Amino acid sequence: MARKLLTPEQAVEELEADKRSHVEQSLIPLVLAKAQEARTSIKGFFNFVAKEENTKARIRALPHQQLLFDFIQAHPKCIVFTPPGASKTFCMGIVTLFLLGQNNTERGALVSATQGQAEKPLAMVRDYIEASKELRLVFPGLQPSARRGDPWTQTSITVNRPPAIRDPSLVAVGIDGALPGSRLSWMVIDDILDRQNTATKSQRDKVYDFIETTCLSRMDLTGGRVVVTNTAHHPDDAQHRLLKKHRWPAIKITLSGNVYIYNTDWDSPLIRPSVHGPKDAEGPYRLVANDALHPSGFDEHDELSFWPTKFTAKVRADLKKGYTPRRFMQLYEQQSSDKDSQRCQYEWIEKCKVMGLQLADHYDGSFYTATGVDLAVQEGEENDNTAFVTVEFRPDGVRRLLDVEIGQWNGPTIVEKIIEKTKRFKSVARVENNAAQDYILQFTRKKQKSVRIIPHTTGRNKSHPEYGVEGIFIEFMNGAWMIPCNEDGTMDPMVEQLVEGCLDYQPSKHTHDALMALWFAVEQGRKIGAYKGLGSAGGNLGLMAR
Repeated sequence: MARKLLTPEQAVEELEADKRSHVEQSLIPLVLAKAQEARTSIKGFFNFVAKEENTKARIRALPHQQLLFDFIQAHPKCIVFTPPGASKTFCMGIVTLFLLGQNNTERGALVSATQGQAEKPLAMVRDYIEASKELRLVFPGLQPSARRGDPWTQTSITVNRPPAIRDPSLVAVGIDGALPGSRLSWMVIDDILDRQNTATKSQRDKVYDFIETTCLSRMDLTGGRVVVTNTAHHPDDAQHRLLKKHRWPAIKITLSGNVYIYNTDWDSPLIRPSVHGPKDAEGPYRLVANDALHPSGFDEHDELSFWPTKFTAKVRADLKKGYTPRRFMQLYEQQSSDKDSQRCQYEWIEKCKVMGLQLADHYDGSFYTATGVDLAVQEGEENDNTAFVTVEFRPDGVRRLLDVEIGQWNGPTIVEKIIEKTKRFKSVARVENNAAQDYILQFTRKKQKSVRIIPHTTGRNKSHPEYGVEGIFIEFMNGAWMIPCNEDGTMDPMVEQLVEGCLDYQPSKHTHDALMALWFAVEQGRKIGAYKGLGSAGGNLGLMAR
C-alpha cells in the first residue's frame, strides 16, 4: 500500500510532536529525581509541589522561605518570627503537607487564634491532596481515606492509612478548642497571637497556658515536632516566653533583611554576618538574596530583594510612614520594646487600662476638664497631625482620659473642633501658640467670644522631670490615670495612637502629636490647681489659669 503523503503542515506537526515526545521522555529521570528530593527536603518539596494560589503557576521558594524551611527541618521544636506579608501561613500549609506525607500513621494539628483561621491552611492541604499531580508523584499514598466514617471536612481530615488508628490525621483548632485524645506526632501553631489576645497580661497568660497545658501536653513524649510561627506582638507574648523560658531555637527575619538566630549554633549558606550593627551570637546576619548585590545581600536602592515583589522599596517606605515607629519596629523589624531605654513602660499603661475598665460609657461633667490642642495647620501627608486630647481631673488625684482625636484639618475646621470639644466636655482648651499657630487662637475667640481658650508656649518646661512630658509617665507608673479600654484590653484606635506615642517617647526625638496635646491638658490642670484637689464643677474655674 502506498504511503499517504503528508501535507507540509502535517509534516511539521508530526515533527514537532516527535520532538515533544523526545523531550518529555528525556525529562522523566529529572522529574523523578526532583520528586525523590521532595520526599526528604521541605525546600525541595515546596519547589516541586507548590503553586501560586490564584494563577496555579509553579513557584520556587524565595530566599527567606528557603531559610525558614531549612531552619524548621533542622529543629524539632522551633519558633519563627516574620513580618506580615511574608507568606508565612502558605509556607506552614506546605510544611503541614510535607509532615503528613512522611508517615500516614501519624497525627498532627494546625492551631491558630480561632478555628476559622486554622481551617484556611487545612483547606489548602485538603485541596492539594485531592488535586495535585505533583504531590501524588512525591507521596503516592497520601490520599483521602476510603473508609466510611473517616472525616474529610473543614476541621479534620483522615488520609489513607492502616485501620484501627484513633483520631483524624489532621485537625484545625482555635484557642480553647479541643485537641484529639491521642497524642500528636507534630503540630503547627500559626498566627495564634494577635493584638487582642496580647493586649493585657491576663490575655497573654491565657494564650501561653493554652499552648503549654493543652498543646504541648498532647505531643508525643519522644520525637514530637512543633513549629510556632507569628509576627511579634509583645515582649512577654507566648513566642517570647517559649524563647526565654523553654529556650527553644528561634529565627527572626525582618523587613530590612536582618536575620537573628537564638538558642542554637545552626548556620546556613543563605546568611552572612551583617556589615552593619553589633556582632553577637544572635546576629544580626543578612539574608543573601543575590551574590551580585551588595556584600550584605541586600541593596536598599535596588527593587530586587529577597522579599516578594510586593515589598518594593516604595512599599517598604509607605509601610514605615503608616505606623508609629514602635509599631513599625514591632511588626516589620520584629523588635520587642527595649525596656531599659523606654521612658514609658507598657506595664504602666496596662495598670491604667485596668483602672479604665471602671469607666462609665458617658461623661457627666462633674469635675474639672481640659482639652490640649497640638496644632498642625497645613494639610497633607508630609505634615504633622493636629491632636485633641481631653482629660478629667478628679479630686482624688486620678486623671481620666476622656477623648482623643487625631487628624489633618485646615484652620477653620480646627477652630470648629476646639469650640465643639469645649462645649461637649465643658473644658478649657489649652492651645499651642508658637509662631504661626497663634492665629488659631485669634480666629477661635473671634468666632465665639465665650469659648474658654488658653494659649500655651512650649519652652524648657517640656523636659522638666516633674512637670514635663515624663512627669505623666510617673503618674502612669503610680496608676493615677484611667485609660479607657474594652474588657479584652483593646483600645479605641485614637487612644491606641496616643499610647504608642507614649511608648515611643525619647527626649531627643519628635514627640508624638497626641502626647504633646496630652501634656498641654495636664499643664492646664496643674496650673488651675486640679492636682491639689481643686477644680470641680466641670471646668468653671478655667479662667483662673492665665
